[in-house]
Amino acid sequence: MFLVVPIIVSLIPGLAWLWVFVNRDIYRHKSWRLIGLTFILGGISTIPAGVLNSYFIDESVFEGGLNFGTFAMQMLLVVGPVEEVSKFAAVWARAYHSTHFDEPMDGLVFAAAASLGFATVENVLYVLWFGAEVMIVRAPISTLGHVVFGSIWGYALARSFQKGQKGENRIITIAGGLLLAAGAHALFNTLLFGFPPGAFIMTAVGAVWVASRFRWAQQTSPFRFKQNYPNMPCPSCSQHIRVTSKYCRYCGKLVPDVDFRQVLLFCGSCGTSNGIRAKQCVSCDETLVLRKLRRAY
Repeated sequence: MFLVVPIIVSLIPGLAWLWVFVNRDIYRHKSWRLIGLTFILGGISTIPAGVLNSYFIDESVFEGGLNFGTFAMQMLLVVGPVEEVSKFAAVWARAYHSTHFDEPMDGLVFAAAASLGFATVENVLYVLWFGAEVMIVRAPISTLGHVVFGSIWGYALARSFQKGQKGENRIITIAGGLLLAAGAHALFNTLLFGFPPGAFIMTAVGAVWVASRFRWAQQTSPFRFKQNYPNMPCPSCSQHIRVTSKYCRYCGKLVPDVDFRQVLLFCGSCGTSNGIRAKQCVSCDETLVLRKLRRAY
């Protein structure tokens, strides 16, 4: 019980930010199972990152014994690249190569999931070492900061997908995003060491940029104008008709108003049965559009 409360406190910011960013994907929601897996892999990526950081950086970094210039170099050459590549690997290992990665938004969503998984494990460790009060600063600054850095290479993944890049061009785009993310991460850590208000300002500016990239991803989504209205059984003949239909195209009878919370729904794209109260297809993951309909809901 002694450890339960601190751990819960350290988990809340990451999970809260995850909910915020995942819900920016408004046109084609992703599998929560894959998002959860990416979040977990992001957390696991703290292990190789920690090992590499401990191996390559001077121990005096942890003891506060380095001067500003040496500290900045350690952040730029080791910590920034190691942590961003580790988070990127969490996305590359599974999500990027899945069928669910099918629009630019996914680069940002999965980058946020991996970054928040990484930040959440860091939060747990910091809380266990220094106490729950450390989250007063880490929750809004460092946790969100990880999303900002991850969104840089997440945006690179989004751009490479949008342009349909292959081979060398894709590698150049993604590598460039990783380098920029590593540099931003190093700058943030350096500012925390030498000028903390600068880290706050950097996070705020970065958050505004991330919000703009999510809006860009929404506007460029290939699913923006695709409305997946599901099908339902006709009350008269039981043939499958679109939920927007006023008359059944099979028996010709008027379709009465329906409470969709009590109707078996079938995906309009793949035809899979999704049961009652479904909001997302269990097979193709497309959102079942039921809003703005004539019927009661």
